[in-house]
Amino acid sequence: DLERAREALDRSRSILRDLEADNEPIAVHTLWPSAMVFMAEGRHDLAQGLLKRAVDLYEARYGPEHPAVAGLLNDLGRCYLETVRLDEARPFFERALEINERTLGLDHPNLLWPLTHLASIERRQGDFDSAESKFERAMAIAEQGLGRNHPDLAWILNPYSSVLMHRGDIEGARMLVDRALHLTESKFGPYHLDGTWKFFAWDTFVDNTSLTRTNEENAVLQQITPPPPLSPEELRRHREREEDEDDYRDGLPDYDSEGFDSFITPPF
Repeated sequence: DLERAREALDRSRSILRDLEADNEPIAVHTLWPSAMVFMAEGRHDLAQGLLKRAVDLYEARYGPEHPAVAGLLNDLGRCYLETVRLDEARPFFERALEINERTLGLDHPNLLWPLTHLASIERRQGDFDSAESKFERAMAIAEQGLGRNHPDLAWILNPYSSVLMHRGDIEGARMLVDRALHLTESKFGPYHLDGTWKFFAWDTFVDNTSLTRTNEENAVLQQITPPPPLSPEELRRHREREEDEDDYRDGLPDYDSEGFDSFITPPF
């Protein structure tokens, strides 16, 4: 509910102003989620301004090499990636990755998202060797840190499958998509997110490589049946299960203002 989120964040900003704390690091707790709301609305230019301000506040408080700064840089990179400004997005992900490697180690789950985003950029730019290497590294870190059956692995498997498609490994790509779907459905059931996850994975598998597929690849794809659309009854059952996702997110590590233990969610 973006409208309710905006109302809560507006109230938070008002309180910070009253306390004359809107230029203190605590303001990031409002700036960061406000940026996420703007991104969800497609207003990436506004999100960029908030995230840049948040980076400045955290760098002044914790220094430029803190993992929390890396988290902000990762989302700042997403602002450019989601508007297909790939060359502008890359430096933010590269810096976020470098900070996390130096401060948290080479196998920490915080490395997952800058690695995956960099791999996605390289995939779009046709550097499939480097993209595949980063996807493989991200998968190894995710499986070690989260476990082989964690649903967040699906967000790596899905774009990774596109690299294999470009290489002509259709069966390998299909196996990755199947695993992504299995992980998601095993955790949330087949009605998660109104069924759109199924088609998100399927579209990546089929559509993202349509310009480079050979006749043989197209012949194989024509033999594969995509997931059927959900019925109204299935959608109703999904809505009854929406709390499952909230319960899962609530179970993630909590944000610690000094230790920054959270590896996926921003500090709000």
